[in-house]
Amino acid sequence: MVLTGLDHLHTKCRIIHTGTQLVGNKSNLQDEIDLSIADLKPDNILLGIEHQAVIEDLVNDEAEEPTPRKMEGSRAIYPSRNFGDLQSPPGPPKIADFGLAVPGDVPQLHNHPIQADLFQAPEVILRAGWTYSVDIWNLGVM
Repeated sequence: MVLTGLDHLHTKCRIIHTGTQLVGNKSNLQDEIDLSIADLKPDNILLGIEHQAVIEDLVNDEAEEPTPRKMEGSRAIYPSRNFGDLQSPPGPPKIADFGLAVPGDVPQLHNHPIQADLFQAPEVILRAGWTYSVDIWNLGVM
Protein backbone atom coordinates (compact mmCIF):
# COMPACT_ATOMS: atom_id res chain seq x y z
CA MET A 1 0.00 0.00 0.00
CA VAL A 2 2.82 2.44 0.78
CA LEU A 3 4.42 1.58 -2.56
CA THR A 4 1.13 2.39 -4.30
CA GLY A 5 1.06 5.73 -2.44
CA LEU A 6 4.62 6.51 -3.54
CA ASP A 7 3.72 5.62 -7.11
CA HIS A 8 0.85 8.11 -6.97
CA LEU A 9 3.09 10.82 -5.48
CA HIS A 10 5.75 10.25 -8.13
CA THR A 11 3.65 9.77 -11.27
CA LYS A 12 0.61 11.96 -10.62
CA CYS A 13 1.79 14.61 -8.15
CA ARG A 14 5.47 14.72 -9.24
CA ILE A 15 6.59 14.98 -5.61
CA ILE A 16 9.61 13.43 -3.89
CA HIS A 17 8.76 12.89 -0.21
CA THR A 18 12.38 12.85 0.93
CA GLY A 19 13.87 16.29 1.16
CA THR A 20 15.95 18.58 3.31
CA GLN A 21 16.08 22.11 4.48
CA LEU A 22 19.44 23.78 4.87
CA VAL A 23 19.75 25.68 8.13
CA GLY A 24 22.33 28.45 8.22
CA ASN A 25 24.80 29.46 5.50
CA LYS A 26 26.41 27.09 3.06
CA SER A 27 29.17 28.73 1.03
CA ASN A 28 30.77 25.51 -0.25
CA LEU A 29 30.54 21.76 0.24
CA GLN A 30 33.38 21.72 2.78
CA ASP A 31 31.47 23.96 5.22
CA GLU A 32 29.60 22.39 8.09
CA ILE A 33 25.89 22.51 7.38
CA ASP A 34 22.94 21.68 9.57
CA LEU A 35 20.23 19.69 7.80
CA SER A 36 16.65 19.21 8.79
CA ILE A 37 15.90 15.85 7.19
CA ALA A 38 12.46 14.53 6.29
CA ASP A 39 12.74 10.98 5.05
CA LEU A 40 10.09 8.43 4.44
CA LYS A 41 10.19 6.70 7.83
CA PRO A 42 7.80 4.86 10.17
CA ASP A 43 6.90 8.14 11.91
CA ASN A 44 5.52 9.39 8.57
CA ILE A 45 3.31 6.37 7.87
CA LEU A 46 -0.07 6.65 9.56
CA LEU A 47 -2.60 3.84 9.96
CA GLY A 48 -6.31 4.54 9.85
CA ILE A 49 -8.56 3.63 12.74
CA GLU A 50 -10.30 0.32 12.34
CA HIS A 51 -13.80 1.70 12.87
CA GLN A 52 -15.47 5.00 13.84
CA ALA A 53 -16.69 3.33 17.05
CA VAL A 54 -13.10 3.44 18.36
CA ILE A 55 -13.23 7.26 18.39
CA GLU A 56 -16.73 7.31 19.85
CA ASP A 57 -15.60 4.99 22.67
CA LEU A 58 -12.56 7.22 23.29
CA VAL A 59 -14.74 10.33 23.56
CA ASN A 60 -17.14 8.59 25.96
CA ASP A 61 -14.27 7.22 28.09
CA GLU A 62 -12.66 10.67 28.23
CA ALA A 63 -15.95 12.22 29.39
CA GLU A 64 -16.39 9.59 32.12
CA GLU A 65 -12.74 9.31 33.24
CA PRO A 66 -10.61 12.21 31.98
CA THR A 67 -7.01 11.37 31.16
CA PRO A 68 -4.50 12.89 33.61
CA ARG A 69 -2.77 15.91 32.11
CA LYS A 70 0.15 18.15 32.83
CA MET A 71 -0.26 21.90 32.38
CA GLU A 72 2.55 24.06 31.02
CA GLY A 73 1.25 27.59 31.04
CA SER A 74 -2.04 27.50 29.16
CA ARG A 75 -1.12 24.31 27.29
CA ALA A 76 -2.36 20.87 28.39
CA ILE A 77 -0.16 17.83 27.68
CA TYR A 78 -1.92 14.45 27.63
CA PRO A 79 -0.29 11.01 27.73
CA SER A 80 -1.12 8.45 25.07
CA ARG A 81 -4.27 6.47 25.66
CA ASN A 82 -4.47 2.74 25.04
CA PHE A 83 -7.15 1.87 22.49
CA GLY A 84 -7.16 -1.76 23.60
CA ASP A 85 -6.93 -4.82 21.39
CA LEU A 86 -7.76 -4.41 17.74
CA GLN A 87 -11.12 -5.87 16.78
CA SER A 88 -10.28 -5.83 13.07
CA PRO A 89 -7.33 -4.80 10.89
CA PRO A 90 -6.44 -1.09 10.88
CA GLY A 91 -7.22 1.07 7.88
CA PRO A 92 -4.81 1.43 4.97
CA PRO A 93 -1.47 3.20 5.60
CA LYS A 94 -1.19 6.84 4.59
CA ILE A 95 2.00 8.79 3.87
CA ALA A 96 2.25 11.98 5.93
CA ASP A 97 4.58 14.96 6.56
CA PHE A 98 5.26 16.66 3.25
CA GLY A 99 6.83 19.75 4.85
CA LEU A 100 10.22 19.21 3.20
CA ALA A 101 9.11 17.37 0.06
CA VAL A 102 10.64 18.58 -3.20
CA PRO A 103 9.34 18.67 -6.78
CA GLY A 104 10.41 15.75 -8.93
CA ASP A 105 9.77 17.27 -12.35
CA VAL A 106 12.83 19.51 -12.45
CA PRO A 107 15.19 19.85 -15.43
CA GLN A 108 18.25 18.67 -13.47
CA LEU A 109 18.61 15.99 -10.82
CA HIS A 110 18.65 17.20 -7.22
CA ASN A 111 22.16 17.13 -5.80
CA HIS A 112 21.95 18.64 -2.32
CA PRO A 113 22.66 16.36 0.66
CA ILE A 114 19.71 14.38 2.03
CA GLN A 115 19.05 11.44 4.32
CA ALA A 116 20.86 10.48 7.49
CA ASP A 117 24.41 9.32 6.70
CA LEU A 118 23.75 5.72 7.75
CA PHE A 119 20.75 5.39 5.43
CA GLN A 120 21.80 7.34 2.35
CA ALA A 121 20.90 5.99 -1.07
CA PRO A 122 23.88 5.15 -3.32
CA GLU A 123 23.23 8.12 -5.65
CA VAL A 124 23.29 10.45 -2.64
CA ILE A 125 26.57 9.02 -1.33
CA LEU A 126 28.16 9.34 -4.78
CA ARG A 127 26.70 12.85 -5.29
CA ALA A 128 25.46 11.59 -8.65
CA GLY A 129 22.16 13.45 -8.39
CA TRP A 130 18.94 11.99 -7.07
CA THR A 131 15.27 11.85 -7.91
CA TYR A 132 12.20 9.72 -7.07
CA SER A 133 14.32 6.62 -6.41
CA VAL A 134 15.40 7.95 -2.99
CA ASP A 135 11.86 7.44 -1.70
CA ILE A 136 11.96 3.81 -2.82
CA TRP A 137 15.34 3.42 -1.12
CA ASN A 138 13.90 4.83 2.12
CA LEU A 139 10.96 2.43 1.93
CA GLY A 140 13.40 -0.46 1.53
CA VAL A 141 15.51 0.72 4.49
CA MET A 142 12.35 0.96 6.58
